[in-house]
Amino acid sequence: TGLIHKAEALVRWQHPQKGLIYPEEFISAAEEAGLIVEIGEWVFQQVLDQLVDWRKYRCANFEISINTSPVQYRDDGANLLAWLDRLSEANLPGNALGIEITESLLMENRLEVSHNLTQLRNGGIAISLDDFGTGYSSLSYLQKFKIDYLKIDKSFVHDLKPESDNLVMCEAIIVMAHKLNLKVIGEGVETEQQKELLKQAGCDYAQGLFFSCPVAAKEFPFELS
Repeated sequence: TGLIHKAEALVRWQHPQKGLIYPEEFISAAEEAGLIVEIGEWVFQQVLDQLVDWRKYRCANFEISINTSPVQYRDDGANLLAWLDRLSEANLPGNALGIEITESLLMENRLEVSHNLTQLRNGGIAISLDDFGTGYSSLSYLQKFKIDYLKIDKSFVHDLKPESDNLVMCEAIIVMAHKLNLKVIGEGVETEQQKELLKQAGCDYAQGLFFSCPVAAKEFPFELS
């Protein structure tokens, strides 16, 4: 439709000496150190506060998605499941929040992961499978785990051109996803041509620098120029 429907929360570390540090430089270390759960809780609170404000003053049906780590699903995922209660306490429906997971989480194939994802989804939270197409998980996991969105990895969208192999891959992913009643988000869209090719292929949503670079909440563009 061309309308902005949702946002993805991105975490950055503003280091007092080293300046802005991107997640690929510190998330894995945070996971190994056991700090990722605390970071995840902080991110959720920031998103919760933003949802309350934006849904009241900007867009009543706006959704923000949060990237989650496999570490957050261990120990019964109690912190994640508590998010449902905190959304309710803030008078927000579950569908105000989306959760993004990676294929590596599905590959762990643990009962507690399936249980937690089911509980979150039953509470209205949409589940997106991030960076689809770059991992090694079996397609059978798409049937076993209840997923709402597939996010086509930006490596397929990069250099997307008519009659290109990347376009064939994107079209195949979109057709497969729709047959499984999943919606599709194209990641890393940077040009008008990429956007149009994905749209013509039936892709439901797209995100990327074509629409907006990552911005602070106060700079978020609710309307495209």
